[in-house]
Amino acid sequence: MSKCCDSDPKTGSTICLLVKELTNVFVSVGDAGFPLETYLMTPFRAAVSGSPESKYNKVHCKARNIIERTFDVLKSKFRCLSSERGLHYAPQKATAIINSCCAIYNIGRRFESGFEEPSIEAEIIDTDINSDFVTTSHNILAQKIRNNLMNSFIQ
Repeated sequence: MSKCCDSDPKTGSTICLLVKELTNVFVSVGDAGFPLETYLMTPFRAAVSGSPESKYNKVHCKARNIIERTFDVLKSKFRCLSSERGLHYAPQKATAIINSCCAIYNIGRRFESGFEEPSIEAEIIDTDINSDFVTTSHNILAQKIRNNLMNSFIQ
């Protein structure tokens, strides 16, 4: 999410609108530059090393890293996904295009069509976790969702 929606996710970019539509089914991961939302999980701020919050942040960082590397691989293979062009379609059509690119990529890998495997080495992404956002009743629900996710990681 951080590369696709570096501007405010509430401004209406295609991917952000799609994420909002899917709020009841999925959540996205974003870096600490975004406010915590019910549909957008962010890292805990000032997590103490070894704490459940710190463990959540590590898992969160790994997930973001995988997502960003996947986007980079897809953008390198399918120019229609590059940031210069972008997908200027309704969320449903953009989703179909992205899913098609993923399917074509996976078929190419399966039949050894020259689609190389991306590196699986994780890069630790340093995020600024000192910015503060206003807490609202909406964000209290988002905090509960994030806490439930955190608790599922430490069990």
